Amino acid sequence: MAKSRGRPTKYKKSYGKALIKHCENGGWAMSFCGEIGISRDTFYAWIKKYPYFSDTYKIARQKSQLWYAKLLRQQALGRGPGSKGNLGAIIWIMKNCHGWTDRPVEVEDPIEELEFYE
Repeated sequence: MAKSRGRPTKYKKSYGKALIKHCENGGWAMSFCGEIGISRDTFYAWIKKYPYFSDTYKIARQKSQLWYAKLLRQQALGRGPGSKGNLGAIIWIMKNCHGWTDRPVEVEDPIEELEFYE
């Protein structure tokens, strides 16, 4: 019988739900890695190897974006808990963790000329 090589994985199926919970409260993927003691490379290897973890990562990412979008909206309106927080820090997180940009996205006009008949 062949022996397995390398060290055993730290992956647990429960990490999927834990990741979602972490992100629902303002965390993001790399802060989750720190929480469970794995590297970024290991995290992305799990996404490739475990379909369930890949699916939960997609959900978790959306949950994190939602958490920060709600916080940003509260800040912009000057309401809610922490309404005197640091907008710059929130914007930094959205840009660096969720891909927001200051540059407008150029989209080709998908509407072609239409002919109208009477």
